[in-house]
Amino acid sequence: MRNPRFIDLFEQIVSAWPEVVKYERVELGKEGAVQRVTFTDGIEIDFRIVNGAPDSGDDATQPEKIVTKYDKQVR
Repeated sequence: MRNPRFIDLFEQIVSAWPEVVKYERVELGKEGAVQRVTFTDGIEIDFRIVNGAPDSGDDATQPEKIVTKYDKQVR
């Protein structure tokens, strides 16, 4: 799953938690961006979401190939 789609999913799930009062993307300049989650008790946690690619690489110019658990069943 590429980062943009994962970040959307992450936001959707985290924002549904009753203890979360704020969710935002925060740019940190050359350090990149984090997903900042603020909880009802005032605690803020920054999540830096990164991804990896298989050894063969991932051509980001091509549409993402979505693979489900049913596509990769181990026998």
